[in-house]
Amino acid sequence: MTAQPPRTDSKSPPSVDFARQQIERLVHERLAGRKIDGITFIEELLALAPVVGEVRCSPAADSGLRFELGGGAPFEVHVDGNRGKLRMLCARLAVLCQESGQELMPYGGEGAIRRLKKTDLTDGASERTPTAGTWQVRWNNTPGQHEFTIQSTATESDSCQQ
Repeated sequence: MTAQPPRTDSKSPPSVDFARQQIERLVHERLAGRKIDGITFIEELLALAPVVGEVRCSPAADSGLRFELGGGAPFEVHVDGNRGKLRMLCARLAVLCQESGQELMPYGGEGAIRRLKKTDLTDGASERTPTAGTWQVRWNNTPGQHEFTIQSTATESDSCQQ
């Protein structure tokens, strides 16, 4: 698969254009083919969410993922096995919400992901927690409907409790 040149929308703020380029790169690097890294992909989306406010993802027909950043115009990125990979990403969000103290809801729901600031962590936990903050997430993860939304509600400078 060849990398597509970065796209920019002259109507989008520079932060949205940057986030779009990052997402296109991440899809190609972390989700293409059989060796996928959904954990890192979600961590990178959590890091981008404060930049754009909200990240939405849904399937784009049978050949890709459709993203919408901060309520802007949606864009699609081609990836093989899009529905299965999207369901895996939704499951990861469910696990992160469970790790933040909520009930595990693998087939859909809403929740919060709360992370401490790296400087507040001990015992090597900062290596396992690359992004600190608070996010509200929603996801549907059923055979007929799969999509998610990540909304940043706090920044790295805010203190959070798990």
